[in-house]
Amino acid sequence: MTTIFVVYGKVNYTNLSRYSDCCERTCRRHFEAGLSLEGLNQALIEQVSGDESSQNVVVDCTFTEKSGRHTYGLDWFYNGKTQQAERG
Repeated sequence: MTTIFVVYGKVNYTNLSRYSDCCERTCRRHFEAGLSLEGLNQALIEQVSGDESSQNVVVDCTFTEKSGRHTYGLDWFYNGKTQQAERG
């Protein structure tokens, strides 16, 4: 569904259905089913890379401070900015 790039205003199911051929319920079902991007990414990489090219993998993780004892995902993570493990 490529409608997300042409929607004016908030990107929600109602707006997606307004600017596409699908109804709101269909948009919800498509998003609930999920999308496997691994195959798409691999196909795009193979399309633009040559036979003699090498590939580097880079991961850019962002540390986000969180508060509260019951916050989802709250644990100790390494913060590259402060060069130490912090709760976030």
